[in-house]
Amino acid sequence: MQSKIIALLLLLFCFAAVLPANSQIAARKAFRSAVEKNPQAFRKYLSDKDPEIRRYALYLLVKADGVKALPQLAKAIDDTDASVQYTAAEALAGLAKKAPKEVQPLLEKVAANAKTADTRQVAVKASWPFQREIKLIRNDHTWDHEVLVVKTFDLPTKGWSFTTDPRQDGHNKGYFKPRFNDKKWRKMDMGYWEFQGVDDYDGIAWYRIKFRMPEKMDHTAVEISFGGVDESAWVWLNGKYLGCHDEGQAGVGKRFAVDCTKEVAWGQENVLAVRIGDEANAGGITKPIRIEILK
Repeated sequence: MQSKIIALLLLLFCFAAVLPANSQIAARKAFRSAVEKNPQAFRKYLSDKDPEIRRYALYLLVKADGVKALPQLAKAIDDTDASVQYTAAEALAGLAKKAPKEVQPLLEKVAANAKTADTRQVAVKASWPFQREIKLIRNDHTWDHEVLVVKTFDLPTKGWSFTTDPRQDGHNKGYFKPRFNDKKWRKMDMGYWEFQGVDDYDGIAWYRIKFRMPEKMDHTAVEISFGGVDESAWVWLNGKYLGCHDEGQAGVGKRFAVDCTKEVAWGQENVLAVRIGDEANAGGITKPIRIEILK
């Protein structure tokens, strides 16, 4: 008798589990049918209990209304479902250039409260406030003189200040500013951070170093040359943004340089801040950095 009761309970449990699934499938079919009959019907589904329906209704709203959908997107970034939040972040990224003043604070909110790393990445990339094209004199075809590296200064390979930035908001906290207090950061040498006690971390991290430049010498340009990073890098000198090396996996270990002719402080202490992005495997500033004086 007891075994029959247990079997019956199991059968009821299985039946109860199937009901929500069937109900969900029916609801989604009803949604698609309603939208096919009336393209504007999606509007009444924006608060549906099914996150997949909410997500697709939000997508259709943005497609139909564009910037006018911002009030609903502002609600969607607080959605309890990660997929809805991701869709809202992508939509905001697409509207960033059309309504920057309205979209920027929403993207920053997503970046601070994202449920997943992918959603945070979308928001941070779209709301990135620093823009500067890298222009090197040696690549300037209008320059009609031979460009030579007349002097180089190697930056320290040891004793960098280092911190991870899992929320990707270090730039908002001023990590790149010369007077930022990094005394609580750990010390790190050039090389992979995984080999120096920061195990199994993929994401954003920051490096800072102070170095002194010699007295001003005759020059045409000054550049900071990176032997290679894993994977991407954003660079500031003395609080000024110099540009980025952001090619994903394709940029791993690739040499690159940024111009700092106007930003370098001759005969004084300089502060270099480097934001490193690593999506997979090991990450860090992996090869030497040097200052190059060109003429």
